[in-house]
Parts: sequence; structure tokens; C-alpha cells
Amino acid sequence: MTRSACVFCIDDAYLMPFQVFFHSLENTNSIPTTASLFILHTAALSSTSIGRLEAFLGRYGRSASFVDATSLIPVDLPIRPGDHVSPATFYRLWIAEILPAEIEQAVYLDADMLALRSIAPLFNEPVQGLVAAADHCSPTNEIRLWGERGGTYFQAGVLVIPLQIWREQEILQRFLEVMANQQERIQWWDQDVLNIALRDHWQRLSIWCNVCEAVHQALPLPLIETQAALIHYSGSSKPWNAYNPSPFTANWDQAYEAVFRHPFNREALRPPRPPLPTRLKAAVRSRIARLVHGRQ
Repeated sequence: MTRSACVFCIDDAYLMPFQVFFHSLENTNSIPTTASLFILHTAALSSTSIGRLEAFLGRYGRSASFVDATSLIPVDLPIRPGDHVSPATFYRLWIAEILPAEIEQAVYLDADMLALRSIAPLFNEPVQGLVAAADHCSPTNEIRLWGERGGTYFQAGVLVIPLQIWREQEILQRFLEVMANQQERIQWWDQDVLNIALRDHWQRLSIWCNVCEAVHQALPLPLIETQAALIHYSGSSKPWNAYNPSPFTANWDQAYEAVFRHPFNREALRPPRPPLPTRLKAAVRSRIARLVHGRQ
């Protein structure tokens, strides 16, 4: 029997969102009890946070191995000033080296998600390629990477990784070569690295395993509501740090309340409105600018 693991990569900024997500995974019976849990981190996940997470997981009868990846992760990752991601997003590239040799397959999950239905079948997914993932539904990214004829592009927030194959074929070396030699092509961080390195060698998962923002734009909402297993709050706007008009914000709020026993106060996140005179002056200036430039 293949030994499987469920892997997360988080830091202090994702402590609370991870707890909400994990509750939804437990609530939908998504992670088999036979699967090991791993949380990859660096010093950006404090010892205090690790203690809180250990107590939180204990509420569900779970425990996790916390693995400090500091010594493995290089400092010159392709992250630009002002990007809304942390180095934690790159940890998944090192999963085959970090996890014990006896773990043969891993299900990697981003922390900015919510489970609406069970994803337990992913832990028994037979992977014939180098990775299994869901289509990003993004022709823009396909053309950006592969030219005017397009190609394929997967979303890296949900991955089923055949660890033995990655080790045998030294897939990490491919990732390092891409980051060293093709930085000009890398826009979406490790997701681009994965797509470039594993081009034409990835296996498609159901789109319902990773309903990201691009899927919202491509498919009708009623269909998503009846089929989605994982909602992915991809992009910079998250329901826990800004007003998020996603139709699935209410689902996240409900899970938050189940974990923390009180409603999420989104109003407290919004900056205070300027005084009325300031707002009126700004409106007048905006109107004048539109008239001057011929825009109604």
C-alpha cells in the first residue's frame, strides 16, 4: 500500500487561514486517517505558532510533523519587491527531498482554500505523469509561456506528487535550472517554475479540486456551487485581510466562526472613510478631470 502524506507550507501570516481551511477538510472527511501530515516552514513560523497549531490539530485527534526547511531553501528566490507571496510558496519544490523516503506520494495543498466537499480520492490518485493538477483555465498564461499557439498551464495550489519519481528523476534539479536560467519567464513564482519544468508531463485532476479565480470567470456560478470540492481564494484579495466579493466568502466566514466561536469582523479591516468634506472635494476634482479630458 502506497504511503501518502498531506503537506502544507505556511508561516505566521497564514496561521489563522490554515486553521479555517483545516477545519473544513476535517468537516468533509477529506484527509484519510492513514495519511501523515507535514507542515513545512522556516523561522517565519514561530515556535509559539507551532505550539498553537499542535493544540489546534489535537482537537481533531491529529498531529503533524513540523519540518524546518531553512537549510534547503535558497535566499535568491524569484520574488519581486511588493509581491504578495512569501518564500513559503516555494517550499513545495523541495517536498521530495524534505519528506521521509518511505512516503511515496504527497497531496500538497495551499492554505488559502476551503473544502466544500471531500477530496479524499486524491490520496489514492494513480499518477502516471510527473504531477497531477487541475487546469488553471488561463489562456493568458498558456500564451505567455508557450507562445501564440498556446499550450497547457496548471494551477499549483493542489498537487498530487509521485515522490519516488521526483527523487529518481532528480526533478528538483530541473526546478533549480529553471530558476537560474529562465528568470525572465517567471511571473507567478513557483507555479511558473513547475509549469516550465514539467511541461507536457502533468496529469489532469478534476477542475473541482481547485476552483480558483480563473475558474470563476470561465464557468457559471450555479455549476460551481453544485460541484466544487475546493474553493481557492487565489490572488491578493483574501477573505481574511480585505473585503472579498467572492460568492464563497460567506462559506469561509461560516468555517471561521466554527473554529473561533465568533463572527469574523471584516468591517474592522476596512480603512476609515475620510471626512465628508474631503470626500466631496475628491468627487469634485474627479468630475472636473473627466470633463476636461472628455470622459463622461
